[in-house]
Amino acid sequence: MTARPPTAGPAVTSPPEGPVAAVATYPMTVEQQSIWLDEALHDGPSRYLESWVYRLAGQVDERGVDWTYRELVRRHEGLRSRYLLLDDELVQQVLPPERAPGAARRACSPVELDAELRRLVSRPLDLTDAPVRATLLCLAEDDVVLVVQFHHIVVDDWAVHVLEQEFEECYRAWLAGRPVPLGEAPQPGRYALTQRRGRPAAQVRAYWRDQLAELPPDAAYSLPPDSPGPAHSPGPADRPGSTGRGRAGGARLRFALEPAVRQRIRAACKQLRVTPFVLFAAAVGALLAARTGSSDAVVGTPVSRRGSAESDRMVAYLTQVLPLRLRVDTGGTFAELVGQTKRVAAGAMTHRDITAAELTQPLRRSGAGAPVLTRTVLVLDDDAAGMDLPGVTAEPLPVPSGASKYDLLLTLVARGRGYQGFLDYAGDRYTERTARRFADELAALLAAATDDPQRPLDRLLAAAAI
Repeated sequence: MTARPPTAGPAVTSPPEGPVAAVATYPMTVEQQSIWLDEALHDGPSRYLESWVYRLAGQVDERGVDWTYRELVRRHEGLRSRYLLLDDELVQQVLPPERAPGAARRACSPVELDAELRRLVSRPLDLTDAPVRATLLCLAEDDVVLVVQFHHIVVDDWAVHVLEQEFEECYRAWLAGRPVPLGEAPQPGRYALTQRRGRPAAQVRAYWRDQLAELPPDAAYSLPPDSPGPAHSPGPADRPGSTGRGRAGGARLRFALEPAVRQRIRAACKQLRVTPFVLFAAAVGALLAARTGSSDAVVGTPVSRRGSAESDRMVAYLTQVLPLRLRVDTGGTFAELVGQTKRVAAGAMTHRDITAAELTQPLRRSGAGAPVLTRTVLVLDDDAAGMDLPGVTAEPLPVPSGASKYDLLLTLVARGRGYQGFLDYAGDRYTERTARRFADELAALLAAATDDPQRPLDRLLAAAAI
C-alpha cells in the first residue's frame, strides 16, 4: 500500500527553491542512452516530446486530480529524475518526491483550447531539470483538460497505459479517503543496473545480420518524397545508437476505417490465425512495395522488452524499434504475405534483445544505413482503453507535438466499432495530398484484401486502384 490521500483540504506545498540533491544515481538504460545521444547531437526542436492529454467532464475534483498526478510522480522515480552526462557517464539522478511540482492550473476558453494544447505539448523539456510537466486547463467548473507532457526518455506506449490504470486507482482512493491499493513500483534505475550485466547473445546478432543482408537501398525509404527534404549527411542519424535526425514541421492526418472494414479484418485474422497488427503490417508492406517499385519493404515496429511481472508495471522507455523485412511477391496471395509477416514478426520478438547501436551494424553492411530506421512506417494496433473515473467522462485527446520522428508514422487505434487512424508525416518531404493518398490506398487495400485474402496481390492492388 502507498500513502493515504489527505481527507481534508490542505493545499499542497510548492517544491523547494534552489538546487536539490539527488537521492540516488544510476546509469541510463541502453534505450535512454540512445535517445539522449540522438537529441544531444542534433540541432532543432526535440522529436522526443510526448503528451498525455485527457478532457475530464462532470464531477471533477481538481484537487484530487492534482494529488493523483503528484502521487504518480512520487511512485515512479523515472518521472522525477534528471538525465545528464556526469563524469563522462550518462546517468539518471533520482530527486526526492517533494521536488516534483504539481499541475499548474490556468483558465482557458473552449475556443482557445486547440491552440493552447499545441503550445503546451511543444514546449521544450530540459532533461537536466525534469522530464515531465503537467497543466490543468479549466474550461468550466465541470470541464477541465489535464495536459501531461513527457520526454520519450521516460515513457513508451505501455508505460502510458500503466499510468492510466494507476491514475484510476489513485483518484478513486482520493475520493474515498483510503490508501492506494498499489504495491511498490519497479524502478528503471535498478533495471539499468541489471541490464548492464548482459549483452545480446551471439545468435541474436547473427539473426539480424542474416535478416538484413543485401537489403536493397530503396527498401530503406517509405515513399518517394514530394520534396527532397534535408540532405542526409553524416551526423546523429549515422551514429551508433541513433535512430535518426528529427525535424520540425511534422503534420498529422486523421482518417477512419469503417466498422464494416473492421469486421472483415477480424474475420480475416481469425481465418489466417494472426493478430490485427500482422495483417496491418502486411498491407503496409504491400503498399510500400507497390509505391516504391521494390520487392523488399521494411516496416518498422516498436517491440517491447517487457515480459516479466516486474517490467510490465514499470513506467520507463523499454521499447526498441525493429525493422520487419518483407519480401513482397505481387504474384503471390495476400494470405501468403500475411503468413510471411507473421513469421518475421515472431523472429523479431524472439531476437528483440539487441541495442540500436548493434542493430546499426548490419544495416550499414547492407548499404541501407540509418534511413531504414527512420524512413519507415510504424504500425501500432492499440486498444483505446482510456480511463474510468467516478462521475467523470474522460476523453483522450491526441495532440501532435509538431515535430516528426519519422517520414511516416502510422497509428491505428481500435475505437468503437471501427479503427481511428493517425498518419504523422514529415511536412518537408510530403504534402497533405500525398498523406491522404497513402491513407486512402491503405484503406482500399485492406477492404479488398480482407474480402478475399487468397487473391494474388497484383489483382488486389489493381482492385484498390494502386
